[in-house]
Amino acid sequence: MLWGTGIPGAGKTILASVVIDHLRRRAKVNPKILVAFAYCRYTDSLPVKAVMAAIIRQILEDYPSTIGFVKPLYDKHELRGTSPTEKELVEVLKAIFTWDGFNQRFLAVDGLDEATSQTQFDIIDTICQLPIKALFTSRPLPLLKDSVPEARFFNIIVLDADIGLMIDEKVRRMKTLEKLLDQDGWRERMLKAVLEKSSGMFLLASLQLDMLGSCLSVRDLRSALERLPKGVNAMYAATMERIERQADPSLVKRALVFLVHALRSLTIDELRHALAIDPDNIYHYDPEVLVDAESLVSVCCGLITLEPHTQLVRLVHYTAKDFLEPYLRKDYPEPHALIASSCVAHLMHYGFHDIQGNVWDYYGNPFLQYSHRQWARHSHLCASVPLDVVDFILRCCHFPIYTESGWLRAIGSSVHVAAALDFHVLLREWFHQTQSNRSNPFPRQLDVNMRTESEGDTALNLAAMLGHIKDIDVNHCIHIGSALICASRDGRTDIVQLLLGHQDIDINIVGRTGRTALDWALEKGYKDMAELLQSRGAQRGLRPTLARDMSDEPVLSHNS
Repeated sequence: MLWGTGIPGAGKTILASVVIDHLRRRAKVNPKILVAFAYCRYTDSLPVKAVMAAIIRQILEDYPSTIGFVKPLYDKHELRGTSPTEKELVEVLKAIFTWDGFNQRFLAVDGLDEATSQTQFDIIDTICQLPIKALFTSRPLPLLKDSVPEARFFNIIVLDADIGLMIDEKVRRMKTLEKLLDQDGWRERMLKAVLEKSSGMFLLASLQLDMLGSCLSVRDLRSALERLPKGVNAMYAATMERIERQADPSLVKRALVFLVHALRSLTIDELRHALAIDPDNIYHYDPEVLVDAESLVSVCCGLITLEPHTQLVRLVHYTAKDFLEPYLRKDYPEPHALIASSCVAHLMHYGFHDIQGNVWDYYGNPFLQYSHRQWARHSHLCASVPLDVVDFILRCCHFPIYTESGWLRAIGSSVHVAAALDFHVLLREWFHQTQSNRSNPFPRQLDVNMRTESEGDTALNLAAMLGHIKDIDVNHCIHIGSALICASRDGRTDIVQLLLGHQDIDINIVGRTGRTALDWALEKGYKDMAELLQSRGAQRGLRPTLARDMSDEPVLSHNS
């Protein structure tokens, strides 16, 4: 195992990319060489299970002959409607990496320090179980170093010659600056100043060139070189000063708010449409104020980068997030309220409050899928629910409610939306305040027992299935059964645990099919859940005529 460490902006990702590209070229001419890789990014905080699943998918796409190791696991979980456990994924990787179809096996992980602390440890622990040659790159991580005594560590240091090559390449694309540098030795003066003040960081040198790129004369160039900031934060501050002097700095700052606080990476089209909000009415999406991609990247003065292949747009470096988060709060103290309002503006524009047709038919519109899946999460990250969001929920009469795993659960009204997406503060207002003392208007249909059209779910059952059981009658039943029965049927061990902690729970309540929660857990093969229920005194409720006695059958493992 090799582990390269370096300061921020030292080119760790560049080095990792060069190594990966070299290995993949070798693998093209030698099919017995297996190469897999992962780039960790702070914008996408994935658990180790998701990282392992992505690596397996990557291997399957690059090496179709490995399908025999993957398909049995896929078929098993496809049949049950479940997902593989972390242990199962590791076993598949072990089988692939020990297969004699490969005689050389490589795995590279870049940016390990950008993963969460728990994921860092989990990735190291998992990869140490695999028979491979591994490469990691990161900032120094002293707490992890002791956990891999067999690793060989090396320092990633940028040489002046490396920065010089980067400068030459970038200047070739900056024609105005290139002409100025061709005069009277200014290229040498620029190179000396940038090398001195970049502190061995590609990132800083690149941002300094962006600042010099606005020079129109030798006088401008001389002045800019004298004022070149030294240090990352000073460079970010100077860049924001340039942005503040623009005609519309609010556009740039809103773009940066989205990139700092978005819950996953955004494409450039998603960002453009997220910003296309009527400045006089933030609740109104207006396609006429769209800014083209090239202009948006340009006005951000080097603080954002666009990946040509994926079209993903990100901050130039994770250190930019650390600087920008407190800086932007001066103008946007509730950044998630800004994003949530943009999300519901898009949902209103496309009629999601009263959806007609298939949701997926709408997802071709940029930023709409993000809005649908993330508006509630952004709202919960605010100090209080934004008024725009409250207004949107009140308008909902036919809204598509999805689970976290991406399954359509129900088409519901305002009460269903508030219960399913954990807006219990609104439910308390609606059901506890008197008609003469309203702080917010009521939904058009304020009926706690109203059922959704497709599954017949009440607000109670949606709240239980999706993990929100505060302030509800936990034993209320619909045509299937109580919340505990529904959670047991759907394999939600986490929800079952929550419900069992409620003082009023009836663990042996019988549903309309004659089944108790324990019946469903045993019938579906949820071993951990069945053991949990039995430890709390759960009993069988099935009548012999409804189902065969499964008490002696083996229980299959499951992890929802």
